[in-house]
Amino acid sequence: MRIAVVILLLFFCLGAFAQTATDVAHGTATGPGFTLTLPDSMEMDIAPTSDLNLGLNLVENTHGREWEKLPPRFIGIVTRWNSESSSLDEVVQRMITNLPGLVPPEIVGGDGVINLSSMFPAKLADLPARRLVVEFKNKQKKPSVRQIIVALRTRPDASPLLYIASLTTTKADFSQDLNLFVKLLAGFKLTPIQ
Repeated sequence: MRIAVVILLLFFCLGAFAQTATDVAHGTATGPGFTLTLPDSMEMDIAPTSDLNLGLNLVENTHGREWEKLPPRFIGIVTRWNSESSSLDEVVQRMITNLPGLVPPEIVGGDGVINLSSMFPAKLADLPARRLVVEFKNKQKKPSVRQIIVALRTRPDASPLLYIASLTTTKADFSQDLNLFVKLLAGFKLTPIQ
């Protein structure tokens, strides 16, 4: 009987370890219609929140756990099926008419003011994109920046895909975190959509 209990306990422990291992991407990560080659020694959490496909906590290593809350510094990648907008310009226009929607409310602090400081053309893999730069104060009342890259992938006879890659950080950490964000986005490649 003891041997059966020990074997059962060992089975559950191995199952728990295997589950944790699948929640972290090393080397490459995939999502709907894309693959992401990660820089050496980087790991990304897979679905750390219900809103993110991939996330990198820049404050602490979360080792594949679901994030209890959004950290003040993180990189996130989201893919959404989009049936509301037919062009990238239309997507961006909807986004900038709702500035509070550009920053998750749980990380905004201070006076709650969110400013769009710049917007300019960009690329995400081979897709035309827009880069939005938003400034705000975080919960710790530190001046913060959120850089959002948004791209729309149209498909014949199907809903387009919307890719959103974002860097959220403090102004003090912006240059080092931006360097990491740029390296990460260099590994973003489009793949066929199943």
